[in-house]
Amino acid sequence: MGKSNRIRTNRAGATLSGVAPRKKREMPSWAINLITIVVAAIILVSVVLSIMSANGVFPRMQTAMRTENFRVNRNMMTYYFQTQYNNFVSQNSSYLQYYGLDTSLSLKEQYVDTKEDGTQYSWFDYMADQTKTQVKQMLVYCEEAQARGIELDAEDEAYVDEQIAALKSYADMYGYDLNSYIASIYGKGVKKGDVRDAIELSRLASKCTQVLSDEIKAGITDADIDAEYAANAKDYNFVDFLNYSILKIAKGFTVNIRI
Repeated sequence: MGKSNRIRTNRAGATLSGVAPRKKREMPSWAINLITIVVAAIILVSVVLSIMSANGVFPRMQTAMRTENFRVNRNMMTYYFQTQYNNFVSQNSSYLQYYGLDTSLSLKEQYVDTKEDGTQYSWFDYMADQTKTQVKQMLVYCEEAQARGIELDAEDEAYVDEQIAALKSYADMYGYDLNSYIASIYGKGVKKGDVRDAIELSRLASKCTQVLSDEIKAGITDADIDAEYAANAKDYNFVDFLNYSILKIAKGFTVNIRI
């Protein structure tokens, strides 16, 4: 008797003996409902996390640099970084090719130098270091402002409003809403509030710097200047020599003069 015949015989015998074949057990409805709820919850959480990420919520919660009274979150640091980079490109636009910097490529894929340990120092590393130095200095002045009771006033807030308004005008010009334009310029997740917070800190630092500068200038008298000059005259007595040519058209010759 073949295998298939044995199976048929066994099933027939079971039926004749009053024992029905065992049916596959179905999943209870409550279990199906539970799985459906869990899957829906996972999808909902994924959507929420995606929205929060796009809106820069997580970087905003993370601290990039802080002092006793002030904090710079990652979105603000991104703003400072991009501002540092944009200013560098603007100021050196005619020399970027000599620096080996291509603005169409990732900064992490272009290198400024090779370190002593053999690792390459990228343009991203360079800009990041410059930004960190700038932000550290800014926070020092912000702490000094806090200690001196220096605060932003209506004029300072008007200045911040002007900076935001300028961004809004560019956003309108290019057909963006403000937050989308800011994200396109300064990085994904950076919003209007991040830019405002960053500008306010910069403004506070600048205000404190001006106060300190004015105090230093006010404390230096003419007598102090005379005394400094008398003590270090050689450091101040120098002449810059410039070579230039004056074309004598009537005579038809050039005279070189040193001054």
